[in-house]
Amino acid sequence: MHGSPIFSLVQTPIERSLKKLEKSYKSVREKQTFQRLIIDLLTDLCCDPQPLRSALEPLPGKISLPPRWEFRKLSFAMLGLRGASGQGRLMYLVNSAEYKLILVWIYTHREFEGRPDDKSLRLVLKDAIHTVSEAAELAANEEENIDSINDSFSDPL
Repeated sequence: MHGSPIFSLVQTPIERSLKKLEKSYKSVREKQTFQRLIIDLLTDLCCDPQPLRSALEPLPGKISLPPRWEFRKLSFAMLGLRGASGQGRLMYLVNSAEYKLILVWIYTHREFEGRPDDKSLRLVLKDAIHTVSEAAELAANEEENIDSINDSFSDPL
C-alpha cells in the first residue's frame, strides 16, 4: 500500500532498539533486507497509521497523552525468524491532529514476550512526547520570527 504519505515521521530515539534488532542479522544481505522491511513498514504507516495489523496499546501507569494522540503497536513478521519469537513489534504514537507518527520502540517477541517493562516504556514515551513538544515550540518560534521579519519589510520607513 505505497502512496503519498499523509503522516510524517518525527525523529525520536528509537535507534537503540532498531540497531539491536539489526544486529540479529549477520550477513550484509540480511541486514539490507531487514532495512528494506522497516522502510516499507514505515512508508505504509505514513499512508495508514492504523492498519489492521496494529492495535491500540495501553499506556504505562502515570502517563497520559494529549488529546487526539494514540499509542499503538504494529505486529509484523521478521525476516528469517520463525515462530512466535520471529514476530516483530513496532510501538508508536499517532498524532491525528498534526498528522505525525512518533516511533517509540521496536522489538521481537523473543526479546519481550509481552512488551517492554512499564518503567522503561514510560521513559521512552516521555522522551518522545518531549521531543515532539520541543519541535512544535521551535516551529512556532520560527514562524513568529518569520512574521516579525515580514512585518519589518512591510513597514514603510
